[in-house]
Amino acid sequence: MRASSITIPQFVQEIITHLHTHHFQAFVIGGCVRDSLLGEKPKDWDITTDATPKQIQAIFAKSYKLITLGERYGTIGIITNAAAGICVEITTFRLESSYTNSRHPSNVSYTTDLLQDLKRRDFTCNALAYNPYLPTLHHLDSSAPNSPLQDKMQKVDSSAYALYHRYMPYICDGVCDYVSGLADIATRTLRCVGDANARFSEDALRILRALRFQAQLGFSIESSTRAALFANAKKLSQISAQRKQEEWSKILCAKHITSAIIGFGAVWAEVFREFAKSLVALDSSPSAQMLTTLATLESINKNPNLCMVSIESIHTDSALSLRLSLWFYALDSSLEQATSSLQALGYKSRIISLCQTLLSHANLPSHQSLESTRILARDIGLDSLALVGEFIALIYGKHYATPLAKHLSTIRAQKLCYNLATLALNGDDLAAIADSMGIVLQGREIGRLLRTLLDEVICSRVPNANDTLRARAKELIQASLN
Repeated sequence: MRASSITIPQFVQEIITHLHTHHFQAFVIGGCVRDSLLGEKPKDWDITTDATPKQIQAIFAKSYKLITLGERYGTIGIITNAAAGICVEITTFRLESSYTNSRHPSNVSYTTDLLQDLKRRDFTCNALAYNPYLPTLHHLDSSAPNSPLQDKMQKVDSSAYALYHRYMPYICDGVCDYVSGLADIATRTLRCVGDANARFSEDALRILRALRFQAQLGFSIESSTRAALFANAKKLSQISAQRKQEEWSKILCAKHITSAIIGFGAVWAEVFREFAKSLVALDSSPSAQMLTTLATLESINKNPNLCMVSIESIHTDSALSLRLSLWFYALDSSLEQATSSLQALGYKSRIISLCQTLLSHANLPSHQSLESTRILARDIGLDSLALVGEFIALIYGKHYATPLAKHLSTIRAQKLCYNLATLALNGDDLAAIADSMGIVLQGREIGRLLRTLLDEVICSRVPNANDTLRARAKELIQASLN
């Protein structure tokens, strides 16, 4: 694990160079450093600097589109590639005073000292700052006076040299490690910066972030951090539903989710209040259904191809709904409990609807006929039924869902009729047929006739052919008059 594994993209390097040109310090900071050291590709790149938000805007306004929504907290976003949606956030070194509502600092002040900024951060693995100039400066600084290397010193940006000397005792291969984050990354330990009780009391969302990092990175939570996490768990009631939802959705996709659930039931009881009793009991006696389902979640998160269709190819909402439904299945939840919980966490209506569909079909029999499959597709939609197939396959095994999967393939391959959109007759056709018979049909009557014709096609009483359906429609209309 060396800083040489940190490869900064060109667009990030350019921002750092711009800041140095204007004699400001600049480091990449936080998750991008951590992930690089772990051999993972960072999703985002964040920069911290001693330049104030106003100074940052003055430097970059002419060359980049800026986002100033976070200016109150010292953050300016720089759009480096609008088409790709790439935004680099630059945040001024800052100090924070007392927090309100266990979430936001009541006052933010700026500092020119990186070390003060690192002390306010949540976990040691996230309090690492890297500057690409520093490895070179380290070698220059250790060379003999008046050596060729020292001569090259003059060619190095002076602001970079100055910031190196300020932080020299804490620099290791270009990484400023003021809080022993490198050692904790090496041992995969999650530890709060400073007093864990203070960190969680300041911002209770850090409790869920700690569990997310454990689930995503496979880290173990250090004992004093763990104790403080439980001691402050009730403060989660002050965190918005949206924030809790975001953290939980990420945990559901993590490769080590079991480690963030088992042993932390008392914490999750503060998030899923409908299941508080069973979650508190989870730590001492987790059910076989819970353990098996968590193992299933870990398996598909590690290897998406374990699903009948790769979960990575499923629409984002569907993939999340599948994972959420597995969680509620693990809890042996009723449909009402799951719905209430999803609503409390602020999930959007589409996801709630998909979860309701999956959970209500969790006991779908394995042996489905082609006709019953078409009826199910009529009722819930072909895509939703395919997702039900994935759900029951993950619960009971692929063999259980194989008959359903085969029928779905047949419906698609043969373009079989299963809903009004695939019926070879529409409402306008029915209205025209009725008109030719001297009859005016109302919209409700047309809808009823279409559903009757659809059912007869699905049950193979009549073929899905326009001429045949027209003849059958006339019979039905005539029968309704008698």
